[in-house]
Amino acid sequence: MKKFTFLLSSILILSTSVYAKEMMVNPMESKEVVEQPMVVEEVSTVVVQDIVPKKNKQYLVLKVGGDISPEYENANLNGVVNEKSAKNLGYEISLEFMQQLWHSNFEVGLGTAYQRHGGVKTADPGLSVGRYDSVPLYAIGKYNFGFWKGWSPYIKGDIGYSFNIKDHSLREAGESFPTKIDDGLYYGVGLGAEYYNWTVDAMYKVNKADIKVHDDADRSSDNFDYSRVTLSVGYKFDL
Repeated sequence: MKKFTFLLSSILILSTSVYAKEMMVNPMESKEVVEQPMVVEEVSTVVVQDIVPKKNKQYLVLKVGGDISPEYENANLNGVVNEKSAKNLGYEISLEFMQQLWHSNFEVGLGTAYQRHGGVKTADPGLSVGRYDSVPLYAIGKYNFGFWKGWSPYIKGDIGYSFNIKDHSLREAGESFPTKIDDGLYYGVGLGAEYYNWTVDAMYKVNKADIKVHDDADRSSDNFDYSRVTLSVGYKFDL
């Protein structure tokens, strides 16, 4: 009986030890399900627009104009030239490139033109003094006063250099005397207006020049400036 009791006690102790070891090696799995919190990331879409600066406007303007009250200023040639007026009227054709400055009302540009001047009046009907034509290259400054119902008035100035081309030499009684026309300064200032792509303006313009007459016995030189008011109409070609 004591052996049985001892054996039973030993079995119970051994079983308890084995069970404890199994629990340490293989712990009991929990049947409870632990739900992990779901993290929702909000993705915000930011639309980045490229900021493209507005270009300053550029354009070409083709113009034609006619002279009003042309004069050969300061020309005398020993009293043979009537400096108060020129005979018949002159005209011009010009092409100008313009550039707006800093999105403002100011514009600058470059231009060139063919300017056919009026003829020269002389005190002696038998004397013929050849006129000259000009091809100026010039810089332009312009200020627009605003825009109102399609109209934009402006003030404009030109300054540059005039390449002068003589028509013919001085002639008297069938004899010709060689002449030379020197190049010189060109400038102009005036007012105008734009109507959408059309332009009209009136400008006071001067081409500076000297005339030199070569004779066998004498050589003379005098101012031969050509001034006038030019009325022009033009059309703008946007670039």
